[in-house]
Amino acid sequence: MEERLLKKLRETKGCLAHLATKDENARRRHPAEEDDDGMWHGLIPPFELDAMKVLHSKGLRRILHRTHVVSLSANAHTRTRGIHELEVAGTCLPLQLLGLNRGLLNAAALMHDHGHGPFGHYCEKFLTKISGKKFSHEIFGVVLAQRVERRGRSLNLTHQTLTCALNHSRGSGEMHLGNTSEEANALMYADKISYVFADFNDLFHRCSMNDYRFKVKDYPKLADAMNWFGKTQRERTYTCLAHLCLESAEKGHVSFESSEASQRFIALKDMMYEVYGSIRWDRLEHMLTGVYKFLGDVTTGIDPVMAFALLTEEDVEFLNKNMARVNPDMEGCLRSTALGDVMRNFPANLDFTNPDLDW
Repeated sequence: MEERLLKKLRETKGCLAHLATKDENARRRHPAEEDDDGMWHGLIPPFELDAMKVLHSKGLRRILHRTHVVSLSANAHTRTRGIHELEVAGTCLPLQLLGLNRGLLNAAALMHDHGHGPFGHYCEKFLTKISGKKFSHEIFGVVLAQRVERRGRSLNLTHQTLTCALNHSRGSGEMHLGNTSEEANALMYADKISYVFADFNDLFHRCSMNDYRFKVKDYPKLADAMNWFGKTQRERTYTCLAHLCLESAEKGHVSFESSEASQRFIALKDMMYEVYGSIRWDRLEHMLTGVYKFLGDVTTGIDPVMAFALLTEEDVEFLNKNMARVNPDMEGCLRSTALGDVMRNFPANLDFTNPDLDW
């Protein structure tokens, strides 16, 4: 990075500190004495305590076995949804230069995709289609944290962390700012910057797809757009973060929408969504439908949408394989899955469409 840009970047230090979420404003749904981690209240900054809770959660363990963009790759370096969360947390770290609350950014980044089911965004579309109700991973992640974790007792995360995670998603749409916190807006940008550059590597440079269908030579405009930001993923990420910080300092709030770098990134993101649309998921339809119907038959008292969303991809493959056997012990098989580990204490009357943050 050229010295002139570095000098301007150093001058942005702390420029949004007056807008940062304050630790003293952190609030939780349940008092400390009702919290498994209550002994740490007042000893650890509240949002760092949130991060500690998330790192010990079942949600984090499940998300390490979920698709990010490539399903069930044999290449261990291909990102899972959980690795993506960790990378977003890493992408958020330089944004503390602006004076934002580092603890809040970290905690929200570490849980922002916990609501994803097996096979990533395809699962959202599948569950929405088969149930007739909109399934959104950002909402379900907050539902899990508040109602399912800790055998239904909840992680008791702060309202700020939950709200920040809830507002990270924009999908293929415009990267518009929300009205909750500067940290939530920073997380939204960090999420997009992380996955656009990482997915390009996984799809084009890492032989992650079984049929090796994606070739850089077939997308010359995409390759040129990538290379404007740098030659490696780190260079590209750092270029975006630098220009995000510079634009935010100029605007007086978190912003990445008017600079040349931001405009180029928006165009690049649109190109990547064209690539995502070329990934064939229809081969999974029959298997997912069969497992979903099975869950509706055997998971009494649990909406099959939520039951399915709690499975890992290995779980889906395992149940599908055992369903084909003669007289299988399917209830026994179910107990071996991630769902079986939480269904014994699953709360009644749970609504996966309601984040329940009116407190």
